[in-house]
Amino acid sequence: QGSELVMFDDEGQLIAAARELTGNVKDSHTLPRLDLLNVPILKKLYEEMPKQKPAIGTQQELDLQLTDDARWIGYLTAMPSGSEHTYYLSLLLPTDSLYAPARNNALESTYVTLFMLLIMLPCVWYVAKHTARPLSALKQSIEAIRNFDFEEEIKPLSRILEINELADAMTSMRL
Repeated sequence: QGSELVMFDDEGQLIAAARELTGNVKDSHTLPRLDLLNVPILKKLYEEMPKQKPAIGTQQELDLQLTDDARWIGYLTAMPSGSEHTYYLSLLLPTDSLYAPARNNALESTYVTLFMLLIMLPCVWYVAKHTARPLSALKQSIEAIRNFDFEEEIKPLSRILEINELADAMTSMRL
């Protein structure tokens, strides 16, 4: 369902619409009322009109809930007509169609993020493995010193400066 743009008077008679609307209109010489058209949201707007009448020249936000859990938001603007009647212009939009692009973007972003995490997992594993290998060798060296075995010298090679400095400190402890 798309949006609805309608102009009607304070009695709920349709004056103009952005699309052709048909309904249960018996007399073709009178303007149809919003509640007689085959459009549920316009019927709901007609029911809410006594509660939602803004002053002339102002607009009011609308939040309408249909029985089928469809929620519509929009604006209702009051305009002078030059007679005793007030004209209203209403733009109504279903929230499903408003939020659908944002919901699709969020879902797409979630999939891209998940894909990137799955790609990064082997990279993180590889880096962690190559970082932990020299640390494991240093652990064995510490175990040997703890057991008073000063003969075995293990000097792990690492690209990480701190691990190389720790290995040098362990080697100096053996002397």
